[in-house]
Amino acid sequence: MDIQSGRRALAHALLDCPPSKLQQRFSQEFYPRIAELHTALKSLFFLLEATQEDEPILNRIKKWQENGHTQPTDARMLIVALFYLAPYQIKSFPPIATIPQWLLEFVFKSICLRSLDAFRYRGEIREHCDTLLWLTDETHKIIHDPNLLPDHKNLVARVYASTMNPIPFYFLDDDLAAFYKQRSAIVEFFLASQKNTTPLDYQFPATPPATEGNKIRLGILAHHFGPQTETYSTLAVYHDLDRSRFDITLIADGPFGNHPLEQYCSRHADRTVVLPKHPGQAVEAIRKLDLDAIWISPNMTGNMGSVLATTIPPFRLARVQITGGNSPATTGFHNIDYFVSGTYTEPADAQSHYTEKLLLVDGPAHCFVFDESAAMTSGVKFSREAAGIPQDALIFVSGANFYKITPEQEDVWLAIIRQVPGSRLLLYPFNPNWNADYQMGTFFRRLDASIKRLGLGYNPIILQRPMPYKADILELLKLGDVYLDSFPHTGMTSLLDPLHVHLPVVVQEGNSQRARMSASALRALGLEHRITRSVEEYSALAIKLATDTAAREQYRQELEQAMQTTPKFLDSKWFGSEISRILEEVTGHNRQGAHP
Repeated sequence: MDIQSGRRALAHALLDCPPSKLQQRFSQEFYPRIAELHTALKSLFFLLEATQEDEPILNRIKKWQENGHTQPTDARMLIVALFYLAPYQIKSFPPIATIPQWLLEFVFKSICLRSLDAFRYRGEIREHCDTLLWLTDETHKIIHDPNLLPDHKNLVARVYASTMNPIPFYFLDDDLAAFYKQRSAIVEFFLASQKNTTPLDYQFPATPPATEGNKIRLGILAHHFGPQTETYSTLAVYHDLDRSRFDITLIADGPFGNHPLEQYCSRHADRTVVLPKHPGQAVEAIRKLDLDAIWISPNMTGNMGSVLATTIPPFRLARVQITGGNSPATTGFHNIDYFVSGTYTEPADAQSHYTEKLLLVDGPAHCFVFDESAAMTSGVKFSREAAGIPQDALIFVSGANFYKITPEQEDVWLAIIRQVPGSRLLLYPFNPNWNADYQMGTFFRRLDASIKRLGLGYNPIILQRPMPYKADILELLKLGDVYLDSFPHTGMTSLLDPLHVHLPVVVQEGNSQRARMSASALRALGLEHRITRSVEEYSALAIKLATDTAAREQYRQELEQAMQTTPKFLDSKWFGSEISRILEEVTGHNRQGAHP
């Protein structure tokens, strides 16, 4: 049985099921089958096209919606509707508080757990995120409703925490502080509701144990210290700290291996600590280190699937808790005291975007330290012939991650290609730091449809397989003429590569940290005049560079000259001095136990 017929058979079985038997059959029969088919599909049912055989079911859904269903008396229809419609296509979605508890997990998963490649048309990300905002607000109201039983609140909070996927918000240039404040309150409620849980809050002794020279005791919390983007950006935090003033502990949730980068990181710290696997024990282990401050490296604004990113950081772990640009938005957690960003990266009203106190380095928010392992290569050679690109074709190139290539981004890029006859767009979007298993079906179908609408008579898109080594990426970029950055979620780590080979880059600046990262890199290079601030400016610059060889060469020379110095985003000494200043400021000379 294929997935489409499997969905249809399930829908008919649900609609034929007597309401009195629905709960039992759903838990024992229907839900396991739904999960099995979702796994086979690697996405949710509503992304499947409906066939003529589905018409009777679709007509029943339509009639159900037209009737208004002001009371969710028929859970069968809600379940079946979520087989065929996105949640934002269901009119008058029942209030979450009225949905039977046994159905909550299915409903929350149907709303939250969609694959990021599955956005099909312009505006759909906005519709999806509006639904996530509604769900978050509904859940937040439930946990604060005095008329609901604790078990009901705990269940709703648990299901929300285990299914909410906030990452689609990254692709909107919105102020996310209100959302993350609510989301984090729900996560904290869930963590606090666990039996025999460690308290979220903790009061450290007023005076920490003396260290040699009265050093500031700093912890660096990370998933690991192996080769990954977060390692290179976090390394800049402690790489050049004065070891006579700081006592540094690297803390990971996995063992330190023999990779050269792990050894390199360890040489810049006083000790390494591997955490116990149990979250409560991990929290206690960190607290026993009696740290003045802890820098929390992992992105805390994504899924709850990572214990180290979203389960441990909400707890009070040190006297002062700090994070930075690895989180592309505010965390919302009340025990994260400070968020470190940069004057080149933040808009004028930046503090309103954060629940933490915002501290700014005088430059870009991001700085990177690369060790020798970053220069490794697979030895693959790249050429126009191998890629099937004519010698005289203008090559646009982008390493923007797969998920950043939204329908809106795709439309802008294809419109640019249309204005540059014969041009190609070379993409290498499969960054393993984001995902090791990209689901590409919807993306390919959407891209094929867009290319056909262009009517160019050839396929202008060339997709390059994943490339784990930086040196391979640099070789590939040498084929390119113009680099197209993504927006509103711009690149930072990915932008370093075209800058390294002096490839002219087209970037657009927005109104949030994640929308200003690439612009901050150009500011650090003294090339602010190359920043665009609208789709129209972005497209005009891309077309100008593509069609004007002299303009392209001038930009290339500007980059070559600017990169001869050490720009701030690669200057760990500068960044270390800024972090040192911040750490001394927030810990204070007396390092009191009271929190900010």
